[in-house]
Formats: sequence, C-alpha cells, structure tokens
Amino acid sequence: MKDQTTIFKKPNLALVMIPRKGKLTAIGRKMYNVMLKKTHTKVMELKSVGKVVDAESMFEMPINEFFHLLSEGGEDKHYRKLVKDHLSEMQNVRMDWEAPDAETGVVWRSMGLLSEAQIEVREGVVWGRWMLPPSLLTAVSDPERFTVLDLDLLARLDSYCAVALYEICRKYKENPTHLTSRNSTDWWIDALTNMPGTVDKKTGLVVRRPWRRVKNETLNKAIEEINSKTDITVDLLEFKVGKAIKEAQFKVMSKTKNAVLATAAKMSPETALAATKLDLSLSDISGLISQGQSEAVLKVAFSKLEARFANKELTPVGARFAYLKTVLADMNQYVSDAPQKNTGVAAQVAAPIAETLSFKGRRRTEIKLELLGLPLDQQRIFADSAIAKMAAAGSATEAIKARVKAGSWNGTVLGKMVEAFAVAKYGADWGVEA
Repeated sequence: MKDQTTIFKKPNLALVMIPRKGKLTAIGRKMYNVMLKKTHTKVMELKSVGKVVDAESMFEMPINEFFHLLSEGGEDKHYRKLVKDHLSEMQNVRMDWEAPDAETGVVWRSMGLLSEAQIEVREGVVWGRWMLPPSLLTAVSDPERFTVLDLDLLARLDSYCAVALYEICRKYKENPTHLTSRNSTDWWIDALTNMPGTVDKKTGLVVRRPWRRVKNETLNKAIEEINSKTDITVDLLEFKVGKAIKEAQFKVMSKTKNAVLATAAKMSPETALAATKLDLSLSDISGLISQGQSEAVLKVAFSKLEARFANKELTPVGARFAYLKTVLADMNQYVSDAPQKNTGVAAQVAAPIAETLSFKGRRRTEIKLELLGLPLDQQRIFADSAIAKMAAAGSATEAIKARVKAGSWNGTVLGKMVEAFAVAKYGADWGVEA
C-alpha cells in the first residue's frame, strides 16, 4: 500500500503559480509542497483536539526532514543554510495564482508564498518555521477542490518546468476528456517559468522568450521527464491563429499499474517485492539502481531493515529511505557488487555476509544503525562526547561544532560517536569476535 505520508491534496487554487516578483527554484517549489502538506496534517491534528487555527498559527518541522521528504537522503552538511536560503526565496517571491478553467468564484489571486519564516533552535534541534497567507491557509486546511499529488513522484522531477507542468496536468489525470484547458502560449510560458519576464520600459508590456525556444529548450525536456518518471504521460497540442502557433493545451493519460512499475523499475521482481514489503518507494529504489547501486547489496540491506523495523524495543524509524541509504553507505564499503560467474542475483544474496564483511566492520555497521535509531537527545550525549575528544585533539573546527550544536552529525563526528556508543554499551572488546 502506498505510504499516505507522501500523498498531498493540493488546493486547485494553488496549482498555477505565475511569478510576478522574485524567482522560485525547482527544489523550492517541491519543498513548498512538503510544507503545505505538513501544514494540512498539523491543522487536522489541532482541530481534532479542539484547538483554533488562524492566520497567526506557526507551523514547523526539523530542517533535516525537509530534505528527507524530498528524497535528498540527508547527506547534506549545510541543512540550516539550505533551508534558510529556500525560506528566504519563498519569502521574497510574489505569485499570481490562477484557476484558468474555473467558471465561478475567485479565478485570480495575488500573494506571497509565506507570511513569515523563521529558523529556530530548541534543545539542540534546528526547526524551519512558517506562516501562510490567510486565504491559502484556509484552502490548505480544508480544500474543497484539490488535485492529488504524490510527493514521491514529484521529488523525482529535476526541472522547474517539469514540476510546474506535472502539477497542472495531474489535475486532469481522471478527467474524461484528458485535456487541460486551452490557453495562449504566453499564459503557458508564464505558468511554466520560475521567474517573471522582463518589462519593456517603453510599452510597459512583458517581453517573453519566443514559444518555439521555450518549447525546444525547456518544455520538451520537461515532458520527457514527466513521461519517464511519473504516473502520467503528457502530449503537447498546439493551435495556430493565422500562421503562427498562439495557443496550446496538453493531453494527459494515466499509466497502467504495470507501466508505472516498468518506468520506476529496471529492477527484478524480487527486489520490487522486497521494497514494497518494507514500504519503500519503487521510484526511490529505481533511483539508487540507476546510480549504480547493486541489487545484490540492496537485498542484503533490505534484510537488515526488515530486522530493524521488526524490533519493537527500538524507536520506530521515521525516514525509511534515508535510513536505507545510511545502511547502504556502510555496506558498500565492504560488500562487493561484482557479479559472480554462473550465478544469478539470488545466489549472490545467498552468500553469507560473513564472507564479505570483517567481524568488526559488521559490528560497526550494526552499532551505527542502533545508535541512529535512538532519540535525538540520546544521540546528542555521544555527539557531545565526540566533540569534546576532537576539541582536546585540536580537530574540532568551529563549523563542525556549529553543525553538531544544530543537531547534524556525520563523517568523523559520527564515527567517534559510534565508537563511544559501542564501548558504553558493549565494552572495550565490542569489535572482537568471541
């Protein structure tokens, strides 16, 4: 069953975003959708206990979760700066919000993306916080008309044009005509571009790039992205007024279940089944394989995840894909992904891990995952210990100290944390086979 935490019912009034001031990047738009989804979830939680939600309500999430939910994997060392930059970007952008095929009600609004944005540190955890404009908060809280977006699929798209086009076209997936509204090419250029056009000082009119150039340089690539990475296919339809193409619309078709799996795949049915049982996105696993990750190593990692998730004595794992990538980062140091002669994937997986991992290496991986499964405040005890030792040795830079203080530890710090945790829990001989 699809993980509902990635399904977002985006209000239709927020689908078409035409920039009038500032620039919004592709990752900024994807991150904004994550924030809207988080806002809706929090509003529902507050309403269920009788609390009032108004325009002064602040919403928040730990900054590392922004990128976990965007399938960035949690490896970036500069979360605070990245989130600050993207929140600033959203604060400075002003958009026209249009509903081109609406026949009644408000068909145009002009507003910013956020009313206020903050970065706050509480008990060592860094939070991104925001307020939404009142009318958008109302729409997100209880959308009357909405389009169902899968944030997993949206995260796979790279260009702003692809993200914007997918959001608009996804609305028409179940429409009997399978056709978007027919609009002028100027309207489409505005709707699919992440920054406003220049204004001619003499005429006061917006000067846009020619439709032909937009189509050849940006739009065709966006269509290829959507068709290869998502649950729909999109075809461009153009219409001439006189001799020039002046209007366009898109034909939107839903892929069959098998077609979606085939698009997301390049993996064996066994791998797909194992990923599904662990509630991991096939698109995420496909991305790993396309980057060269071995299916044999993946399957061994799946077995580790299955054992970890089944252990009810440990804290539940929230960001499963990020956790998988942590497992793989360790395993890939020790496990060969070279194919074995005259054996299939199943035979490679069946080979004992003991033959590919040293005992200490295997124990280090197990202990590292155990440590990362602890609540953040318990991890911090070992992070502070690691920083103290590094400071005594003169290797703790101010940047490293700042990252640890912000709740982000990796690299050398995490390695020393693992050793301290191993000694504390298992004794000095933790890496020695009995």
